[in-house]
Formats: sequence, structure tokens, C-alpha cells
Amino acid sequence: EGPMLAISLTAVNTVIIGMGMLRYRLFGVTLETTATTIVEAIEEGLLLCSPDGKIEYSNPSSWDLLDHEPDALSGTNVIEHIQPTHEVRRALKLAVRGRVVNSEGVIARRTGEETPVEYVMAAIRDLPGGPTQGIVVAIRDVGPLKSLINQLEEASRRLQEQVITDPLTGVY
Repeated sequence: EGPMLAISLTAVNTVIIGMGMLRYRLFGVTLETTATTIVEAIEEGLLLCSPDGKIEYSNPSSWDLLDHEPDALSGTNVIEHIQPTHEVRRALKLAVRGRVVNSEGVIARRTGEETPVEYVMAAIRDLPGGPTQGIVVAIRDVGPLKSLINQLEEASRRLQEQVITDPLTGVY
């Protein structure tokens, strides 16, 4: 095994944003404006929360995914929006301690429909190993993917059934 290269997500994002600014000659545009544009354009829902899970910022994709208006999300807790609640609480505690947590959950829409999601929680810190200033939560709708997996499993089951069935008698 060779040496491992550890680069913080912040450093990678800064390089990507900087490269975009150089490539498209956006020197008059601040890094903050560029980063905000990127965050607001991504497909994943993005929440910035206090260490206890209170939502302080949400991007447009999260408004659609969580089925709420922007003003309705601010000040609420992430555990109110993603189920099961005990798993989200556990993820928050681990993220505050510095762990990156990948998990699955369900979002209950106002219509009563449930949307399966994957989410990642990570601590926001000023300095490596420093106190957690907040939590970033990235959320992705995995409903279409889960539907496709179910269809493939059903097709596989039917194919296996055809393979082991005698074509003349229909007996297994």
C-alpha cells in the first residue's frame, strides 16, 4: 500500500471553483457568488444546519425534495423531515464528532407519499479537529433507482422460474 492522499472537501471545492473562474474569466465575480451559484444549481438537496440539526440554509433542490417552501424549512430541525427519526439523530451525533455519515431514510411529503432518500452528513469546521460549527446534509431522491432495482429483481425471478420449469409439463 502506498501513501494515502487526504484532501479536504473544502480544498477540492475551492480548486474546482477557482478553475471555473479562470476558465470562464470570472475574475470580477467573487468566490462566494460562484459557490452560491453552484450550490443553488446542484440536483441534490443541500441543508446547512446548526450542530443540533436546526436548518439555517436550504438550496432550491431541497425545497422540492422536502416538499416545503424555503421559509418553512428555516428554523426547523432536519429530524422533522427525514425518517426514521432515531437514525437521523444518531447520524447528527456522529457528524458532530467528525464522522461522515452515509445513510438512507424516507421523506414524508405533504400528500402522504413517501420518497426514499440517501443522505450524507458531515461536520463543518473552521480548523481540522476544531469544534463543529455546523452540519452539512446532502440529500438525494433514490426512488427511481429503487424502482429500477425492484423491476430488475422481478425480471430475474421470472427468468429463473422459466429456466427451471420443464417446457413440456410446466413442472419445476
